[in-house]
Parts: sequence; structure tokens; C-alpha cells
Amino acid sequence: MLLVWTENLRVGVEEFDEDHRGLISMVNELHRAVQSGESRRTLAAVLDRMEWHTRDHCRREEQFFVSTCYPDLEAHRQEHRQLVCRLADLRKRFEASADPHLAVETMELIFQWLTDHIHGTDRLYGPHLNSNGIY
Repeated sequence: MLLVWTENLRVGVEEFDEDHRGLISMVNELHRAVQSGESRRTLAAVLDRMEWHTRDHCRREEQFFVSTCYPDLEAHRQEHRQLVCRLADLRKRFEASADPHLAVETMELIFQWLTDHIHGTDRLYGPHLNSNGIY
């Protein structure tokens, strides 16, 4: 397994912690698929799910931020946009070439982003959302 969920990845908002666990699961699924030489179609399906899940997660986080007047909304939104754009670019490049190295690059991107983003930016919103009665 490439990445393991641990309590130090919790942000304190169960819905978003569950999303993060799902992304970790997809990173691991993609890792296993690449390692076992799965088909282009299988890799593409995992990449598509990963991109959809990421977009949905970011959208829902931002909705909560808007509804609670989260002060760092714009900075957080910009981080989300950068990630979503990079994921979309990697997926499109994979579709065009079917190069499994792009799947590995995607895993590395999500792995690094999750650990950096959760430990940095996401840790800041848990107390804010909880103090506004979200959780």
C-alpha cells in the first residue's frame, strides 16, 4: 500500500476526512493497478474516478466555506483550482498517450498534495467549521 490513513491526517470534519480516506484508497488502487500491469482502460477508469472525486470534494468544501464565511476561502479555492487543473491535464495526457508513467505522476501528485494540503491548509478549517455548527 502506498499511503495509509492515520489519525494525524484528520481535519476534524468527518465528511471531509471520509473524502480524504477515499482519495487515499484511490491512490492505492492506482498504485496496485500500475504495479500489476493493468490495462489502459482500468488505469483510465481509476484516474477518472480520482478526478471526479477530487472535483466533488473541493466543490463541497468550498460550499461550506461560503456558508460559514471562512476567511481563507479564496486562498483555499486557488489551491483546489491548481490541483484540479493539474489532475485534468494529467488525465488528458494519459488518454492521449496511455503512458503508465502519467498514472504514476498522478499518484505522486495526489499523495504529495494530500499530505501537504491536509497538514497545512485543511487543518485550519476544522476549528472554523466546527465553531460554526457544521460538525
